[in-house]
Amino acid sequence: MYKNYINKPDILKWYVYKILLIMRLTIVIIIATMLQVSASTYGQKITYVKKNVTLVELLKVIKIKTGYASSWAESSFDANHTINANFKNATLTEVLDKALEGMPVTYTIINNSTSIGGAIGIRVKNPDINPIVNSITVRGRLVDENNKPLEGAVVKVKGTSNAIATDSNGEFVLKNMTQDAVLIISFLGYETQEIKARENLGTIRMVLSSDKLQEVGIVSTGYQNIPKERLTGSFAQPNKEMFDSRVSTDVISKLDGITSGLVFNSPGITGSKTPKISIRGRSTIYANDDPLIVVDNFPYDGDINNINPNDVESVTILKDAAAASIWGVQAGNGVIVITTKKGRLNQPLKIQLNSNLTISDKPNLFYDRNYLDANNFIDLEKFLFAKGRYNADILQNNPSVNSSIYTPLSPVVVLLNQVSTSNGAFSQAQADQQIDKLRNNDVRNDLSKFFYQRIVNHQYSLNLRGGGPRNSYFVSAGYDKNEKIVVGNPYDRLTLNADNAFNPIPNLELTLGLNYVQSNIKTDNTLSQIAPLGPNGTVIYPYTQLADDQNNPLAIVRQYSSAFVQNAPSKGFLNWQFFPLKELQNGYNTGNTTLTDIRLNTGLKFTIIPGFSAAVKYQYERSMRTDRNIATLDSYATRSSINRYATVNTNGLVTVFNQPIGGVLRGAGLIQNSNRLRTQLSFDKVFNRNSITAIAGYEFSQVKADGNGYTLFGYDDDLATSKGVDPNTNYLLNPGRISIATIGEAPRSSGSINRFLNYFVNAAYTYNDKYTVSASGRIDASNYFGVNTNQKSVPLWSTGIRWAIDKEDFYKLTWLPQLKIRASYGFQGNLDKTLTAVTTFRYLTSAKYTNANYASISNYGNPDLRWEKTRMINVGIDFGLLRDILTGSLEYYTKKGIDLIGFTTLAPTSGLTDLKGNYAGTSGKGMDIQLNSKNIDKALKWTTSCLFSWTTDKVTSYKGTNITPSGLAGSALNISPVVGKPVFGVYALKSAGLDPQTGDPRGYDQSGNISKDYSAFINPLTLDQLIFKGNARPVFYGGINNRFTYKQFSLSVNVSYKLGYYFIRSGLNYDVLFRSGLGNDEYYKRWQKPGDEAITNVPSLVYPANSNRETFYTKSEALVERGDHIRLQDVSLSYDFDKRNLRYLSVNHIQIYLYANNLGLLWTANKERLDPDYPTGGIPNPKMWSLGVKVGL
Repeated sequence: MYKNYINKPDILKWYVYKILLIMRLTIVIIIATMLQVSASTYGQKITYVKKNVTLVELLKVIKIKTGYASSWAESSFDANHTINANFKNATLTEVLDKALEGMPVTYTIINNSTSIGGAIGIRVKNPDINPIVNSITVRGRLVDENNKPLEGAVVKVKGTSNAIATDSNGEFVLKNMTQDAVLIISFLGYETQEIKARENLGTIRMVLSSDKLQEVGIVSTGYQNIPKERLTGSFAQPNKEMFDSRVSTDVISKLDGITSGLVFNSPGITGSKTPKISIRGRSTIYANDDPLIVVDNFPYDGDINNINPNDVESVTILKDAAAASIWGVQAGNGVIVITTKKGRLNQPLKIQLNSNLTISDKPNLFYDRNYLDANNFIDLEKFLFAKGRYNADILQNNPSVNSSIYTPLSPVVVLLNQVSTSNGAFSQAQADQQIDKLRNNDVRNDLSKFFYQRIVNHQYSLNLRGGGPRNSYFVSAGYDKNEKIVVGNPYDRLTLNADNAFNPIPNLELTLGLNYVQSNIKTDNTLSQIAPLGPNGTVIYPYTQLADDQNNPLAIVRQYSSAFVQNAPSKGFLNWQFFPLKELQNGYNTGNTTLTDIRLNTGLKFTIIPGFSAAVKYQYERSMRTDRNIATLDSYATRSSINRYATVNTNGLVTVFNQPIGGVLRGAGLIQNSNRLRTQLSFDKVFNRNSITAIAGYEFSQVKADGNGYTLFGYDDDLATSKGVDPNTNYLLNPGRISIATIGEAPRSSGSINRFLNYFVNAAYTYNDKYTVSASGRIDASNYFGVNTNQKSVPLWSTGIRWAIDKEDFYKLTWLPQLKIRASYGFQGNLDKTLTAVTTFRYLTSAKYTNANYASISNYGNPDLRWEKTRMINVGIDFGLLRDILTGSLEYYTKKGIDLIGFTTLAPTSGLTDLKGNYAGTSGKGMDIQLNSKNIDKALKWTTSCLFSWTTDKVTSYKGTNITPSGLAGSALNISPVVGKPVFGVYALKSAGLDPQTGDPRGYDQSGNISKDYSAFINPLTLDQLIFKGNARPVFYGGINNRFTYKQFSLSVNVSYKLGYYFIRSGLNYDVLFRSGLGNDEYYKRWQKPGDEAITNVPSLVYPANSNRETFYTKSEALVERGDHIRLQDVSLSYDFDKRNLRYLSVNHIQIYLYANNLGLLWTANKERLDPDYPTGGIPNPKMWSLGVKVGL
């Protein structure tokens, strides 16, 4: 609903009469059709009684009772003038006559025959317009984005009181105009335009203002813009206010929890580095599962994080075949269409600034469950020492044994061993005294103090937009500077964007756009060397100190024992000690990644006749990535590598350093060039009761990538010099000299070319704004499938219908004035880019033992390889209650995956056990519900937006044997294509609890009897021996947003939820604990005495560990938890300064805003109160707090 009133500040009455500036008419608002109400609503009676009511309040009452919106120039009269309203069964004209009595104004009532009500324009009486010599008569016609006339738009002569409203055909005539006059054209919901007057202005198309695009209902498919009233497919757009209020450096993360049908699956449940986006669930098994990202009409080939969110105008999600099939084989997982901001014709220069500062809490390192505190760890070490666990490690530290590898020994083990080997010279009491001092240490405190910090992000954005009669422009610049959560890992990004459109001659439009992004990511590698894994795959000891009491760096145990490391220089080795804090402070081991993306697009559009145009569009994108990782000579990694490759004599003394003395530079580069060309014919015509929209075209794309990698030794960064090594020579490695390796590797290179060719057509026909039929078709071809025509191309199509029931004569539901039904059917496509129809090889050099060149098969040829296809059926209902108190949509869909990529079993004589190809199928179904309500619509406004999605999938056919029962159990991250079950399922071994006498975990044998035959349990022969717990991905998800507005304040609270799925939490594995020290907080809950089995399911500690026993427990249902949870996603608070107080500052808008996100769980179903986004541990994202300001000039 648009805001229909323009408030005027209180000013002294004498000032009103002295200035007496002249009116401009703005007639606005189309309300949803209610057939039982006639267009003559202004004749209905009005009853309203109130003392000292302002004209603004009275006009709002008129709007509510009659549907007639009012507009006036702010300087026309005192809109806050009060009267005593005493109207009983009065007509609209009687109310207006009384309300405006004695004021220097008159009014005009314009009836809108296409909707309830119309408009009331208030203007100053008898404007002084004198005839002008050599004057001209200006004529023009205003239309909207669909070429429909705009009735009631205001056309005002700049600098004068001369104004007029357009008629029902959108036409206007202004007489006695000077030839240098400038017209200001305005209409509520559209951008104001300034046009130089001339006799015949022709048709002027108004452009929706950016904040009204969503309300009016325009969606972009990437090929065309379609009004919502003509949509047959399933589209979703995030609420623009919610989207804009979020603070982020990227676009995609701003969609989380506010977009229907879209869910973000966290890295904790996907195993990926970043959240995985899913639109309406899973549509494939092994092929690409990411949605297609489209930016400004073309697929985006670069890093989507490069897009500056402040440049984004709108985001549209294409969810079903009718919406997305126009994108063919790339649309199988849905499409996200991003449209960036553009200029506006006939718009004065507008400047927008946005700046914000974001600060986070410090990360909570104590959340990670995979940890034992120092006190318990020391007690465990004492227990293991007494059991002889470290005897072999101690033996490996005997310097008299040449093959000793000097396995690291913890400080506690060293002290305990010293007691046992000193013959009483070093007592147990002395050892305990030193050990007890270690009990008070916690390495997490040092890590938090020195290696972690609060996130501090700075974001700045500036954009300029405007245009003249024949050109429009948008120019922006953005800069982000972030200090990440780990010290020494800054990030900065510069974005420059320019978009221009020109009309050099009538009917011809030339567009030219340029986007430049450069980002720099610096990485300090020190932390990765000490956490979470430390020496030889073991964890860093929990009592480790990184600095002394004066914060001076301390050496820690790393790969080898302290005694060996301390003695190494005496043998001629470089210092082999590791000082993590010193490396961090001096930047001894750092990486730098530079990303550059340049995107150039241009286009020509020629309007052959009104409604029929031809266009050519071209986009070139070049993405460059450069990685440089420098480990200086001072770094532990380089010193250790030099020492390991050194040649020593029989006495263990170094004779030659085979790796050159100096730093090590590891570099890599990737250059990707993409070219995309599209030609398109477009037809959009409305005649009588018929509306036809159609496009047809051809598109070609090529994406070429070239990569390289290299390693330089003896590198000096100041001189940029290095020394050569022989990558083919094997060397014995120190200490122990029982294994061999080469120094470095030969330079490597890679390359790929992906070509796509497609033809597309899309058409829609609407009759009488009631019935719409749409159809689309596309043929895709690619170089992935060889030369056979039946393989390299695939036809995909869709069709849809829409029925506006509310516009039928028989429809009489006044309480439900909006009701539409739509349905669609069609096919989308997908492919696995790792597969080709022909056999491909990868050529390699320097085999380990022969140094010969060789090749490996990277892809086995499959002449039957085809595209994946997804058939989707979608049915939807769109509705709206009276006065839009409640609006929304409900959609139900089904999916069927055809020819999906999977494995099939081959005969042993083929040399392969399985082959990957089109051997699988899936089915799925789901529902999307979106509800928007106006709970309070007074001075305090309260709106609610609710999103609910349900999606489920199951495998219908699968022929491979690569999935085994033992492989399925205990893992929720892996693809599990079991027929009849979801693609991602949670399977576990059946548990019978703990043995009440021993605390051993128990299961069931094949006969159903309780047993402890662990070797049989962990190698089940059939799926019947497993328990299927449920889906590993959310089945139900959505969000609830409540927005409150009072005067200039706005508060938004967003809650998200995910339900109907399971996860497997990390558990205690004694075998791993004894070998590496990697613990779990289940250790504190372990079974220790009979009766504990009633309060815990954690097995007892048994030494030596039985690996089968531990495997059974970690794969059992004891560790399966429900993932259902509700999260407080974010909260935003903003204050918009009153426009009346800004006009003296030449500022149009100032907003100050606060934003907070990652605010934590409100509820979770699992009894452990674990965050399901971090099921196996880790460090949760900290709370983030942002403060910013937006300024419009």
